[in-house]
Amino acid sequence: MSILVADDDYQSSRRNVDFVKRYVFPGGQLPSLGAICASLASQTDLRVSHVEDLTPHYAETLAGADGGQPGRDARARPRAALPQDVGVLPLVLRGRVPRARQRRGPDRAGEAGGAAALVGGRAGLRTWDALLDASILFSFDRSGWRRHARQFAPADLDVDLAGRVCLVTGANSGIGFACARGLAQRGATVWLLCRDEARGRAAEEALRKETGNPRVYTARLDVSDLAAVRVFCASFPESRVDALVHNAGLLPAARRLSPDGLELCFATHVAGPLRLTLGLEPRLRAAAGRVVFVTSGGMYAQRLSVDDVGWERRRWDGVAAYAQTKRMQVVLTELLAARLSAARVAVNAMHPGWADTPGVRSSLPRFFRWMRGRLRTPEEGADTALWLAASEAAAGRSGRLFFDRAPVATHLVPWTREDAAERERFGRLCEQATGVRP
Repeated sequence: MSILVADDDYQSSRRNVDFVKRYVFPGGQLPSLGAICASLASQTDLRVSHVEDLTPHYAETLAGADGGQPGRDARARPRAALPQDVGVLPLVLRGRVPRARQRRGPDRAGEAGGAAALVGGRAGLRTWDALLDASILFSFDRSGWRRHARQFAPADLDVDLAGRVCLVTGANSGIGFACARGLAQRGATVWLLCRDEARGRAAEEALRKETGNPRVYTARLDVSDLAAVRVFCASFPESRVDALVHNAGLLPAARRLSPDGLELCFATHVAGPLRLTLGLEPRLRAAAGRVVFVTSGGMYAQRLSVDDVGWERRRWDGVAAYAQTKRMQVVLTELLAARLSAARVAVNAMHPGWADTPGVRSSLPRFFRWMRGRLRTPEEGADTALWLAASEAAAGRSGRLFFDRAPVATHLVPWTREDAAERERFGRLCEQATGVRP
């Protein structure tokens, strides 16, 4: 018995991508499990046996996501209607499927040796989970959250954060607000760092009322403004920072520049968080604190690139600019983790899957319409950020990317990997933009 992905070569990866693309809601219907397995066997080196053992898991996945039935989901759309700005690709069957050498059990003794067998029975649920995770669609959506949450330890977030100081950027709505709520509910002193002070004050009032925690405060901070970041770090009244959650994000419809002349996505997602982290470094050191970057699964489609970061020579593409700077956040996480390791400051990144937030509704309206009913709640999207910031189970981990409380690969396909020279160029770019080296 084994769970094994197809061969590693580039052409096989491309076939897998094409396979999954073709089976995302073709013809307006979700494909039957039999159709998936038949095409899987014909186009890759994977075969599925005991399909009948997996069928209940497939039905549960679909019903758990949106109340639909296999092949009869009223919200399904034809594959041709899938918008280009979804950030779904690359969808690969080899993303998170565990690797193993093929092992034949007694019941497989007569099979030819060219392909791995995906088996049912007791291994069926694990096999099905692996396939669903590799599909991306059934991993990043709400059904993926529900499957993954079954493995969570209930006590992980049963923690008392009294005396701890936690900062969350972009905390007035969506994932940032949900993360701030979770910290406040557990007794932390929570600072909401918001670009719009009025919206921040409204969020502060709502959180104090909802959680009963009076230690929720607002500070006006536009993280894309490096001068404002420096002033904030110099004047911040707390002597320690136990958690700093970099959640602030945007996806501009048109190319815009920050007060420092940096492209706004780069300034908000990379330059500002870098300057804020290192500006608060003494306070993070005092608490052996934790830094969490809220990145995006869209970065999986992007390779690290520092060419034309300002989008001066390219036609503006907001989705690409967003995803490229989210890739930069993952690399920045690794660089900062190495720099701050001696101070026992942990730096990690997480991606929330696909969540229903004001940012998604306004910036990706076609994606929101297509995925409505399958998106995670803001609380589900924020869970891993909260876990990384607060749980003892996350202690001692640094420099990793997490999804649903588990460390995951930072690349799904080989052509997005950067080399050492590109990382060095990225470090120099950050220093040139901010005055500090990650």
